[in-house]
Amino acid sequence: MLMALIRNETLKLFRRKRFAVVMGILIAIISLVTYSQQRMLRNRRPEWRVQMQQRVAGMQNQLRRVGRTDSAWARSLRAEVNRLQFYIDHDIWWRGRGAKARLVMTSLSAAFDSAAEACAAS
Repeated sequence: MLMALIRNETLKLFRRKRFAVVMGILIAIISLVTYSQQRMLRNRRPEWRVQMQQRVAGMQNQLRRVGRTDSAWARSLRAEVNRLQFYIDHDIWWRGRGAKARLVMTSLSAAFDSAAEACAAS
């Protein structure tokens, strides 16, 4: 009984023109927002490398100014520089879609390559 009532009310809702108009407007707005976000991200992608290189250069300048201190801050800054340089060297856009998966696969590939070189050297 309750399912028949729900089905009847749903069918009445779908038959109304107002519902169709509201759904059409909603779909149009969602499509426009999605398209604009995709376009914005596509236009941003080429400049990520330049921004990342500027960040790395700024951090390296900070490390040069500090000198040879072995503080925790300097170690963490060196680790961050190495991480960002890895992203630049392996063309990993860290904010992109699927970036984490690419990062894991690239890291595994680099680890296997270094292990293979070590085995070949010995």
